[in-house]
Amino acid sequence: MFNKIKTYFFMFCFVSFLLSFFYFGCKSNSQKLKKKNNQNESSIENVIKISKTFQKTYVVRDVKIFRGIDDKNYKDVVVKISFTKYKNQTEIIENMKNAIIETYKSKKAPYRIEILAYNSNDDIGKNYTLGKATFVAKDKNQNLLEYKLTIEMNN
Repeated sequence: MFNKIKTYFFMFCFVSFLLSFFYFGCKSNSQKLKKKNNQNESSIENVIKISKTFQKTYVVRDVKIFRGIDDKNYKDVVVKISFTKYKNQTEIIENMKNAIIETYKSKKAPYRIEILAYNSNDDIGKNYTLGKATFVAKDKNQNLLEYKLTIEMNN
């Protein structure tokens, strides 16, 4: 009888140990994944620098998402923004960079982001009138150590 109780006790301890190992092991892995995701979100801001005195002066007028045919995780995002007032090209560039950061975060790290900038009265169905910014992560795993940012301005 004592041996039977002893056996059940050891089985209970062993099962408890396994359950706690899986519970705490999985919990620590999910925390590692969260940290990694937070690093990706903050790294977009580290990669695309905007001035500390930046003020958002644009309005988003249209957003289109294009998915890949073979790879559904592949996303191109085109965002059309407009300005009612702007001081100079530097302000437009800073706002386009901010639009890239916001789009990257809200659309869960697309592969390619294109920002097209217009004056507020311009037809957004036509070519951009102020400028264009394109951000491309060079691999589909969103490794932000490899990226390309191109900015074109209309004079």
